[in-house]
Amino acid sequence: MRAPRAKLYDVIADSGATRNLASARGRVVQGMMAELEEFRTKMGGGPAPAAKPAIDPDLAGRLAALGYVSGGSGDAAPASDRIDPKDRIAVANTLHDAVLAVEDGAFQKAIPMLERVTTAAPDIPIAQLQLGVAYARQRQYARAVPTLKKAVALQPENMFAHYELAVGQYETGDLRRAAQEFELVAARMPRWADARYSLGSVYARIDRVPDALRELRAAIDLEPRHFRGNLLVGRILTLQGQGAAALPYLRTATEVDSASSEAHAFLADAYEKVGNAAEAGKERQRAKSLAKPQH
Repeated sequence: MRAPRAKLYDVIADSGATRNLASARGRVVQGMMAELEEFRTKMGGGPAPAAKPAIDPDLAGRLAALGYVSGGSGDAAPASDRIDPKDRIAVANTLHDAVLAVEDGAFQKAIPMLERVTTAAPDIPIAQLQLGVAYARQRQYARAVPTLKKAVALQPENMFAHYELAVGQYETGDLRRAAQEFELVAARMPRWADARYSLGSVYARIDRVPDALRELRAAIDLEPRHFRGNLLVGRILTLQGQGAAALPYLRTATEVDSASSEAHAFLADAYEKVGNAAEAGKERQRAKSLAKPQH
């Protein structure tokens, strides 16, 4: 189900989904949309049988693509197909409105709608996924994780569900399971720079530093101006005493986001490592001025 315009967020660096990166990362969006289309094709499904009450054709088509309105035969119908037709239409319309609310960032509005949908029809993958995303964007990670696990169980091939689950596990401190989920996503979608960055970020926090640098550099190879990737590689190299090697990464980070006090502070540390006190002082001053509250 698509919004009128593409939306892409770095869910670790920008957990509040305040900066839409879609226009700056067109190739990432294209790759993700191609993956989504592949998931839709695998899910299959057609319009509801004519004997059932009709719903809006556009809504029916999109829900069919997500595996909700199934016209297949043979296997026993899922629980959502055994709902009374009138209730089924109500659930479909509520799901439609809730997904649009999530895409618009109206998470507080979306959550009660998605809770109603998942209670009435718990086997709809997109409903579980969207509810988990909405919880996560409200920083309710402890509630997001069980819901995202359900989404993954219902649709194991959906790498975006695995990614969101990994983020929730990361935020709740379950770093090793987060690493396992990110590993799966990175293996299946190796050209998704943010997935490679996220995996590297978790590796860095569980003392797998060589693996972290490998994944972070892979993210930078895919997207040379990846802010968080350059920032973290530069920081790791600085802490390892490799100030000269760190400088190009940290300079790139400050170029990409010149308003980041953290990036300027890290760059100052790298300059100090190589004995360039003058540049270190300048960067330290920039970091302090940027860290001051803005009135």
